[in-house]
Amino acid sequence: MEQTYGNIFLPTFVGILFFAGLACFFLFKLALKEEKHLSYLTILAAGMGVLFLGGAAGLLTGNIMLFSAAVLLESLAAAAAGFIRLQEKNADRTDTLDDRGSFSADFPEPEGDTFSGEEESAESRLVTISRDFVIQAVDTISEEIGLDRLLDYINRSMIEKTGADGGVIFLVDDFEDIITVKSFYGDFPPPYKLPEDLPHKPLRVETNFRYAQFNLGDTIFGEVASSGHGELIVSGAECDRIFQNGPEEFLRCGSYILFPMIVRDTVIGVVAVSRKPDTPPFSQEDFEMARILTDFASAVIKMVYAFQEAAEHTDIIKEADVAWKIQKRLFPHQIPVLPEVSFGNYFTSAIGICGDYYDIIPVRRDRIMLAVADVAGKGINSVIVMIMIRAILQLVVNSTKDAATIIDWLNRGITSKINTDHYATLSLVNYNSIDKTIEYAAAGNNSLLIWRQKEGEVEQISIKSDPIGLERTTLYTQKNISVEIGDIVVLYTDGIIEAINQSGEPYSMERLKEGIMQYSELTAKEIANKVGKDIEEFKGSAHQHDDQTLLVMKIQG
Repeated sequence: MEQTYGNIFLPTFVGILFFAGLACFFLFKLALKEEKHLSYLTILAAGMGVLFLGGAAGLLTGNIMLFSAAVLLESLAAAAAGFIRLQEKNADRTDTLDDRGSFSADFPEPEGDTFSGEEESAESRLVTISRDFVIQAVDTISEEIGLDRLLDYINRSMIEKTGADGGVIFLVDDFEDIITVKSFYGDFPPPYKLPEDLPHKPLRVETNFRYAQFNLGDTIFGEVASSGHGELIVSGAECDRIFQNGPEEFLRCGSYILFPMIVRDTVIGVVAVSRKPDTPPFSQEDFEMARILTDFASAVIKMVYAFQEAAEHTDIIKEADVAWKIQKRLFPHQIPVLPEVSFGNYFTSAIGICGDYYDIIPVRRDRIMLAVADVAGKGINSVIVMIMIRAILQLVVNSTKDAATIIDWLNRGITSKINTDHYATLSLVNYNSIDKTIEYAAAGNNSLLIWRQKEGEVEQISIKSDPIGLERTTLYTQKNISVEIGDIVVLYTDGIIEAINQSGEPYSMERLKEGIMQYSELTAKEIANKVGKDIEEFKGSAHQHDDQTLLVMKIQG
């Protein structure tokens, strides 16, 4: 982790800080000279300033999250500046809007100030809204209160700035094609058909609306979410897409504005506001304001999503860092040097934490234990399984039990104590240097390879059995094998033979056998190093999906 920070993030931090500081200086200088575009330049410069300060703090503390937050806030400031600049460019444009969302010049203008009682420019209103939205987003992130309060604030802002009587915000479900109400305020006559058995009472109707959900394409809300286009309904009473639920005053439909919240071409929700039928309908200016607010609300919500994802990713990295530190303690700190045999190993991780485990446990002259395991999954849970395997092996290795019995004990000790998502395959060898025999047992389908010096060929020995952790009653078997001086015993995990190159071709069992044969005159350490180098050259820059472990023992005397 520290090497990654130093090699990747540190140069990135320094480069971004340099350009952010330079941009901040020139933008503030330009903002002082400009009058017409003062607001958007100031916001942009302030965003660059936040990026510079946050980046500097992240650089000094090594806190990537702090730096990420600064980048997100600067992006938000840039979005706000862009909205304001766009509003300026469109200020003189005259368009029309019909009741399907296209422009029309026939709409009556609302009486008085629709947005607030104060005389303020559209630009200054947008600056204030942008600032407040950012503040609410930051509070949502820092206080970990979720989106509810932020959505309520956006909803109230939409109601206030468009002069609406009520508002509602839907979010699209991540796993189903439905939208669900997440915020509801004010008077909002439901434009969808109410259940037949629902009493027409204000509280009952409002409660039904507050907890409503619709399929994409159903009701006016689902249509907007499905189409991705905004809608202005001037008169709900005259629109056949608005359902009239009854003659009661509080159910009479007036004017509606609906907009999808879109981030990177994906609809994440729907914002809608309504006016009562006895008030002026929404105007073109209201529609434009709602569009800008919705776009900005989408950016704010996306920022919160992105920060939450970054925080979750950081938690994963922290967990991976802790797991890796624990895991390093499980591997042999030093490969034993014995006169009877030599050892060599190669292992590499596909992603951060290695799911593979190997061990060499010399107990006495009549027992040297070799173990290679592959634990399914990643993270702390996988490391816990490794710890359990290692602890049981260290406990039972001094017994007189054979390899098959030891795996039986391992399986009974682990099964039901772990989630079946974290089962493990295991190859176990007990070598007796006095009579030069091997006890070989396996949980899973990996083979044992033995280079026979006298015959000049690699023998592949397999035992089909269940992995550890699936079925407590599984009984394991073993094979007793004689070896001679010069023979080589090889244990490995699937990641070795399934390693792929840039063309998607696997390393293969045949290539592994050829490597053992080619380097058979070398020591075990040299064999492991040579085969490992061959694997690295074969893989190149291809992304690997599994960890790779190779353990070599050569009989010397």
